[in-house]
Amino acid sequence: MRPRVVAALVLALFGVGACDDEQSRFAGAGPSVAAPRQSTPRLAFFRTEGTRYQIATADSRGRRIRVLAGKSIAGSAIPYLFTRPAWSPDGRRLAFAGVRSGAPTAFAGDIYVMRADGSRQRRITSSHDAVRPVWSPDGRTIVFTKMRLGRRGIASGALWAMRPDGSKQRQLTRSVEAQIDQAGSFAPDGSQLAFTRVTCAPPKEEGCVSRRFGLFLMRPDGSGQHLLIDRASDPAFSPDGEHIAFVSDRDENGRLSYGDRGVFA
Repeated sequence: MRPRVVAALVLALFGVGACDDEQSRFAGAGPSVAAPRQSTPRLAFFRTEGTRYQIATADSRGRRIRVLAGKSIAGSAIPYLFTRPAWSPDGRRLAFAGVRSGAPTAFAGDIYVMRADGSRQRRITSSHDAVRPVWSPDGRTIVFTKMRLGRRGIASGALWAMRPDGSKQRQLTRSVEAQIDQAGSFAPDGSQLAFTRVTCAPPKEEGCVSRRFGLFLMRPDGSGQHLLIDRASDPAFSPDGEHIAFVSDRDENGRLSYGDRGVFA
């Protein structure tokens, strides 16, 4: 089944401009994701509170906020800037990218899994280069981006897959300098994975990086990769698998908004 791309959505999300902030290279401003199977709908999201970065949940009206992970909780991993948490299909667990206090570098990110109430937080990678997890519909796989900085200081990011306990890691896309792949959304039947491919350019004199975004599809094993639509990012399948929503700057309305600028990883 080939999904139809129905809308280009420009969202007023946090953006990244200058690239002298190292962590910003790895931070992605993704939309919050609702758990698909819960008797009481809950929304998981990233938020800032002063200098605190937190993962929290709220009800469908944005109320009853509960902080699950972040600087306000002793011993908890600190979420990466603007990284979205990912619900397991049964709504019982959340995966997110974070760092432990005292990490050796700004890029020491790993994937963590915890219960929906924030308990039993567990790190499932130890490579210190993992961000942006997405859960497969059957709950057996987590796809994530593994980041790397080349000798010239240019980032690359390839898609990897693993079991929810961190075992059986395998690479899905090639690691190419100045190219970053980030998982967006599985089709409901698990047959396809929509992801964003960001192609970067070296910093210009003013410190900015030019970026090109494309929405790609592939099979869960990494085969069949193909461009679906250019100038698009952050894809999300509809529940019936017939449509994909995405973010784009294709309106070219002349306004410099954070949503138009986009981010990666």
